[in-house]
Amino acid sequence: MCAAIISKLLSAISSKAERVDVIKKIYRKLSQLPNTGHMELWLQRISHSYEPKLGYKEQLCQLVKGKLVDVWNNDWITSIKLKAALDPSRVVNKSKVRALKAVIKPSEIAVFAKATY
Repeated sequence: MCAAIISKLLSAISSKAERVDVIKKIYRKLSQLPNTGHMELWLQRISHSYEPKLGYKEQLCQLVKGKLVDVWNNDWITSIKLKAALDPSRVVNKSKVRALKAVIKPSEIAVFAKATY
C-alpha cells in the first residue's frame, strides 16, 4: 500500500527528472537496510514508467530489465523438461510490464487490503 501511495505522490511532481531523483533517494535509503528485496520490487514497479533502466540488485528486478539471472537454484533437478518449465525468463510478461501505468491502481494491491491477521 505504501508503494501505491508513493506512486500517487510521484505523479504530482511535474518534472520527470525530479521524479527520478526522488526514486533514487528512496532507493538509496532502502539499500541501507537488510532484506529489502520485496521493497525493491515495488520500487521498480513504481519507477519503471519513469525510468526503466534504474539499477536494482534484486534478482527478479534483473529479470524485468531483461537480464538472465538464476532466481532459484535448480541444479538438483535432472529433468530437462522440468528445468525448461522453471526457466526464470518466463516469469516476466514483458507486454504487461510495458503496459504498466505510473500510478498503482487499487486493484493491484487489493489482495493486501483484504488480508486479515
